[in-house]
Amino acid sequence: MKKLYNFSSIVLFALLSFNLNAQCGNLYIEGIVDGDLPGGNPKAIQLFANAAIADLSIYGLETASNGDPAVAEEFTFPSDALNSGDCIWVTSSSTNFSSFFGFSACYTDSFVNGNGDDVYLLYCSGSISDTYGPAGTDGTGETWEYTDGWGNATDMVPNATFDDTEWTYSGTNALDGETSNATAMTPYPNVMVNCPAVPPSISIDDVSIIEGNSGTSTLNFYSNAFCNRCC
Repeated sequence: MKKLYNFSSIVLFALLSFNLNAQCGNLYIEGIVDGDLPGGNPKAIQLFANAAIADLSIYGLETASNGDPAVAEEFTFPSDALNSGDCIWVTSSSTNFSSFFGFSACYTDSFVNGNGDDVYLLYCSGSISDTYGPAGTDGTGETWEYTDGWGNATDMVPNATFDDTEWTYSGTNALDGETSNATAMTPYPNVMVNCPAVPPSISIDDVSIIEGNSGTSTLNFYSNAFCNRCC
């Protein structure tokens, strides 16, 4: 019986792994932005779910800077879930992102540091799933250079081999001097966002009462309920 249990556990684990790996084609890089606010902000990546994703933690991102090759993901998403059609944003500066776009990014991490000639890579289960720019190439002077500008995907599937014909580009310096996407001469074209919901939580304040020698006393508990979205 013990051997049968162990075998069943292995089969179950294999099935779960297969189901998650089958979702590796469900997310792609929708766009990238390199703004002109202080520090070259906002630096941001937009990703689109073309099918539901039960556990976003199978995905991660990397910035390959200065013509460096791909190494490994630097940022791994938490175990959130996405619906088909959801768009999420990752930025290095939540304050500058909100100031420029007028809404909040879903995730914030310092790895988003592309300076307009650097490559962004999307990983799934440890393998490259999609890329903006070819890893190992400095983007200076390339079609896909996005210094003070942006790139936006025209296809709706991930592609581990970069194809510059599958993107539209603002051109370099298109966001020079711009403080808001809404008023920019060449705004980033897709500002959709659907952040995963923050799980509801509840807490109960501590209470105390002096115990008497007779009768009954009532204790009043006050709850602090929280239910919100990250953006």
